[in-house]
Amino acid sequence: MNKNSYYIYDKVSKTELVLYTDSSLSYPLHNHSSIFSIGIILNGSIRLCKDGYSSIYTAGQIFIIPPYVPHALYSIGKASLLTICINKNKASEIDINKIINRIIFLYTKTFNLGSLSGTQLLLLAENLSYCKHFSAYKSVTPQIKELRQILEFSPEITINIEKMAKSAYMSKYHFIRKFKKETGLTPHQFQIQNKIRRAQRIFNNSENLAELAIETGFFDQSHFIRYFKKIVGLTPSDYKKSFKIVSHTF
Repeated sequence: MNKNSYYIYDKVSKTELVLYTDSSLSYPLHNHSSIFSIGIILNGSIRLCKDGYSSIYTAGQIFIIPPYVPHALYSIGKASLLTICINKNKASEIDINKIINRIIFLYTKTFNLGSLSGTQLLLLAENLSYCKHFSAYKSVTPQIKELRQILEFSPEITINIEKMAKSAYMSKYHFIRKFKKETGLTPHQFQIQNKIRRAQRIFNNSENLAELAIETGFFDQSHFIRYFKKIVGLTPSDYKKSFKIVSHTF
């Protein structure tokens, strides 16, 4: 098990927190179709590549990645990072003060990390406000928007490229270029990523990796494990060991 990674779902604020401590992080180009990610650098440095730019964030700084924005993230050496994940479909309903109070509680009591600075709390509030008032991503092409929604909400369904292109009334290669332009990923990458996100959501309901692989639309367990580790950074077994649900209050 990678003891430097911890995944927590907080039932009170309905947010997911991911903590990496003294870790070497490497996440090639990907996007998050269903969440806002707010990252707080605890120590070390992180290189974040998005929107055609490469930026370095150091201890105390905060970044935000909206849904569908392609990005890559790498630590410079080892770094510690706390990521707060907000469901995009619930973002407009969030209670900013409640989330901040829960983050403070989890940060100090669950993770035992001391306290966040006043500047960090202010930046966190600003980024949560950004999530709350963010204008949702809208695909320019109706056919691609419809396909994107199918792949996002029913990722266990595998649709081949030819069928997707035909339903969008485009040639295969024009469709792939158009889809990548609008989502940041190829159709195949988008499908795989959403399958893995679904696996993360239902992980606690299944003890059998082979069954989980089939339920999320993979051909076999080995493909599922390989893609899971590539996207999440942990094997399915290590992820399950590092994940817990928190529902207690102050």
